[in-house]
Amino acid sequence: MHLTHIVRSGRCRVTATAFVAALVLSVRGVLVVGSANAQGSSFAVPKAVGYVNDYARVIPDSTRRSIGDALRRIRSRTEGEVVVVTRATLEGLDVSDMARRIGNAWGVGARSGRARQAGTIVLLIPIERSADGRGYCRIELGVGASAFIPDSVAASICIAATPAFRARRYGEALQGIVSALSKRYDAAFAIVVDTLPSVQLPPALDRVLRDYERAWRARDVAALVALFTDDGFVLQPGRAPARGRAALARVYEGQGGGALRLRALAYAHADSVGYIIGAYGYGNAPGDEGKFTLTLRRARDGRWLIASDMDNGSKPPR
Repeated sequence: MHLTHIVRSGRCRVTATAFVAALVLSVRGVLVVGSANAQGSSFAVPKAVGYVNDYARVIPDSTRRSIGDALRRIRSRTEGEVVVVTRATLEGLDVSDMARRIGNAWGVGARSGRARQAGTIVLLIPIERSADGRGYCRIELGVGASAFIPDSVAASICIAATPAFRARRYGEALQGIVSALSKRYDAAFAIVVDTLPSVQLPPALDRVLRDYERAWRARDVAALVALFTDDGFVLQPGRAPARGRAALARVYEGQGGGALRLRALAYAHADSVGYIIGAYGYGNAPGDEGKFTLTLRRARDGRWLIASDMDNGSKPPR
């Protein structure tokens, strides 16, 4: 991770100052977009561990990897930097102050070049961990980023994630926030992201993708594994290959839960074998997070089962 400075002369644009009113998320908790009252604090900025720093431990592993891939794509395409941070509490700080301190200490944002000071910190304090019973969402912008992400837009991005926050689907909420920020960065730096058109699958093949989506969203490991042949093979980025249903169950344990969206880009099938080349994303976020290839084998009962599943995050052309 390349981190330089988010602020200029010790200043960082304050986001969402007009949106300090609380949004009710539950009987006991609220989400605040804006600031909390600052008391005295001995807050020590933690060490950065990457583009996704889930100190509150509320982001599922698979979602954290997806968010990290999206943040690295922002960096690669635009040279701007967006960093996600979750903390259990504000430790007596104002939420914007905590975000600024983290951004300053880590040096988020390029020192020079076209993306000079175009750094952004996304800070989340989840309701169930917060000492005051409130959850906080904050998008803190460097001077360069504030030129193309107005305060009102930053606030609306957090507010749009309210349904997922209310359901405590924090990974999904952060994915939506990162996707919205990515669009702003791409537009500011005139990045055109090509999207390949989808193709319509025959019903029997389409059912494979829809069943996979349902099982993934429900975190139903048994249902996911049941979609594979007995000797099914999975290869995910950064993980060792796994073959056989017992190994697949270990791979999928702890994964899923996000609003996975699968679409087909190409396919073919004949007799007892086939394949689907496709793309995946999450929720209503535009664009694709990555691509996948499924090879298929027809079972005796006529169902198509997955013989192999290989996927990778989308990478911009160099």
